[in-house]
Amino acid sequence: MNGTSIGFFVALLGLTVPVLAGAEQPAPELKPIVIDQAPPELRDVTSRLWTVVFSPNGKTLAVTAGWDNPREPGELVLWDVATRQTKLIWRQEATIRTAAFSGDGKLLAIGDFAGATRLLDPSTGKIILTFPKHSKLVNSVAFTPGDKTLVTGSFDQTIKLWDVASGKEQHVLSLPDEDIVKVAISSDSRMLAAVTWPGKAHVWDLTRREELHLLQASQGDPGRTQIAEAVLKLMRAAGLRTDAVRLLPGDHSTAHALASREYIDAVTITGSVAAGYAMQEICARRMIPLQAELNGNNAAIVWDDADLADAAKQLAWGAFGFAGQRCTANRRVIVSRVLFAPFLDELKAAGEQLVWGDPLDQTCDIGPVVNFAKRDETAELVNRARADKSVHAVEMLHQAQAQEAWVSAGAFAQPAILCCDHPEHPLVQEETMSPLVVIQRAENFEHALALSNGTRYGLAAALFSSVHELQQQFLESAQAGILKINTSTAGADISLPFGGWKGSGLGPPEHGDGDRLFYTRMQAVYGRDR
Repeated sequence: MNGTSIGFFVALLGLTVPVLAGAEQPAPELKPIVIDQAPPELRDVTSRLWTVVFSPNGKTLAVTAGWDNPREPGELVLWDVATRQTKLIWRQEATIRTAAFSGDGKLLAIGDFAGATRLLDPSTGKIILTFPKHSKLVNSVAFTPGDKTLVTGSFDQTIKLWDVASGKEQHVLSLPDEDIVKVAISSDSRMLAAVTWPGKAHVWDLTRREELHLLQASQGDPGRTQIAEAVLKLMRAAGLRTDAVRLLPGDHSTAHALASREYIDAVTITGSVAAGYAMQEICARRMIPLQAELNGNNAAIVWDDADLADAAKQLAWGAFGFAGQRCTANRRVIVSRVLFAPFLDELKAAGEQLVWGDPLDQTCDIGPVVNFAKRDETAELVNRARADKSVHAVEMLHQAQAQEAWVSAGAFAQPAILCCDHPEHPLVQEETMSPLVVIQRAENFEHALALSNGTRYGLAAALFSSVHELQQQFLESAQAGILKINTSTAGADISLPFGGWKGSGLGPPEHGDGDRLFYTRMQAVYGRDR
């Protein structure tokens, strides 16, 4: 292994080392300092890069390399940024996993796969101090501001704080079953953070030697985080300020920990009723505003004077579009008994007209559900409905396509219409978030309203009728935050308030004037001229 091989790897990574502007003559070639502690048989082994770090003044770039094995050689190369020439080459028996400069740039800490941590003089390459070994590789090193303490994180599941002057161990933090990936110190030296494998982040108050909180990455489908990352990328590309929106992947415990912090002034969430209850308790205890958009189980009443073909077309799109994965999607349709059979035929025909397939195809109406687990859950709901005597009809759509290989290979849930009159049935009462719609039969309009209001949710409701008296009765009686006439419950205008009643919402609505009121604080200012 030699300096040239490292330079080649740096070029492959696409690192660009700038040249001083206005330099007319090439800088004189530097003769690098070479300190070789590796045995002769290990000196010319190619390897991979592990760490790239600049000195605080930006004049030096440190690169470490080696294999992921404590018995393989390692190399540290220091580059002069202005001249792009090698200043120092340090070789040793074990691969160098990590490196960090002190705040003044006079020290360079390196940690290796053999568990060793050393302090070097970056100008000479001389060893200033060697710390006692960790039992496994040192994955991260960091100096506290002022450079009095060095922090090391290891795969031996410990974080150690060392006195830089003496090399003595000051404190040990043990994290059983967690390998330390990265450590960091706050600018005031009070806070220590560590990221561990598998997927946790710890924060400690060093002055009190106690852990403040733990953040844990979500154990669910990583695709959800990828979707959020893609949305954030689009927002940044559209010109949104970097600090305006931040992404923190995690699960419910992450959200609870974040909402509990004193620097959080308000919380807005989209989630389940259970999530709303948990966040309400946290926000009430801290006396901060909460805005929560929760579950929806939205009903549309199609009454006797309605245009059935038009209503069916809109409701098919509202129920099955986006695979039913919208909070405002039509989950239920309520019709009079005399309209049930003709409306069912119209809804099936309208559903068959929708395109089910690849969401990247711009003609697609019904894509996949969020993951395979949701696909299987939807299939199980349909299978149970087939065997349930309370469900008097199950109509599967796109039957021919459902047999094709792409359906079983992806997270595609087959759209279905379920007919159930039992008002307390789980299919009627609970949100499925799938391409399923339930049809309920009503004896009269008052019964239809009762069925529409008959769940614990109240996000959106719709009426298909042109009779003014029925419209007025619906607007006065429907228990939902969003009401629609002769159109599906799906979709919303962001210039209008968006919020649910009952178990569908907590706090002020989103959108419209609600956004301005929630994200600001109202003040009354009194004064008089003198």
